[in-house]
Amino acid sequence: MTRLRCGFLFVIFAILSTVSEAKNYPSQPVKLIVPFAPGGSTDASARLLAAALTTRLGQPVIVENKPGGGANIGTEYVAHARPDGYTVLLASATQAIDMAIYRHPHFDLKRDFAPVAEFGTSPVVLLKNVAFPPRSVAELVVLAKHNPGKYFFASAGVGSLTHLTSELFNAAAGIDVHHVPYKGAGPAMNDVAGGQVQMMFGLEVGAAPYMQAGRLVPLAVSGQTRIPDLPDVPTLEEAGIHGVDVDSWYGILVPAGTPPEVIAKLNGAIAESMKDIGVKLHAVGIVPHMTSADAFGRLLDNQVTIWKKAVLQSHMPMLDEGEGQ
Repeated sequence: MTRLRCGFLFVIFAILSTVSEAKNYPSQPVKLIVPFAPGGSTDASARLLAAALTTRLGQPVIVENKPGGGANIGTEYVAHARPDGYTVLLASATQAIDMAIYRHPHFDLKRDFAPVAEFGTSPVVLLKNVAFPPRSVAELVVLAKHNPGKYFFASAGVGSLTHLTSELFNAAAGIDVHHVPYKGAGPAMNDVAGGQVQMMFGLEVGAAPYMQAGRLVPLAVSGQTRIPDLPDVPTLEEAGIHGVDVDSWYGILVPAGTPPEVIAKLNGAIAESMKDIGVKLHAVGIVPHMTSADAFGRLLDNQVTIWKKAVLQSHMPMLDEGEGQ
């Protein structure tokens, strides 16, 4: 009886302690884990957000890069962290794609994490070499249908967002454009600009210099709306291609079991931070897009479904950790 009573008191004490910690959050530095190497838009967005959150939360928010395994290493690290709001993850479309392409992913977005907020997106653009004849998506589809297997699209690698977006486009348009994987978006864009490959889907921020130089021509953007930098370029939906409503998104996740009060405080601090860093995010190719935790959770569910569909359509084999991306 005494042992049972002690156990009951321990549980009550733990609950009260957790409630007290959540109420006083944050009382120590917060680690923002970036599952990629330094450099690039993901890392840049993390550092901008960390600086703004440091001001809003009153505690240092420290960026810690944990690259490797197609983002699996850093993501798994946060999945197993204590659910107290002091270890958070900079998540992107890569994590949703990982759920679709890896044979044994070491994390589950729904089981292991709680959503905090989506805070930005990077538009994905259908790009073509300037000498490639089609002047619109409709003309591209007609040409590809009359010449099945003759044309190629480049990508940043097997299982990358640029690869799988192309597979969704193939299926939605009913065409057969072959895939040429590269080791990164930069080499892929170089070859499309040079005419070795006819087309690719790429992030607007990486393609901007090529478009400005007239070496790559944008035919469409894959999101729900046109983007400010390319107001005359239609969405794929406007061009008659349905089911390719994807972009590269950025958000914050915490380990499952993190108290709702902590999640709410983080969400509010991120929303306030957007007022400080919105213009700076745009400069690194990210369009600010703040959501609630619930809306971000729905996005995650939808994204996993979309990328699993793309993998099935591509007929690509499941990958082991360390392959692809």
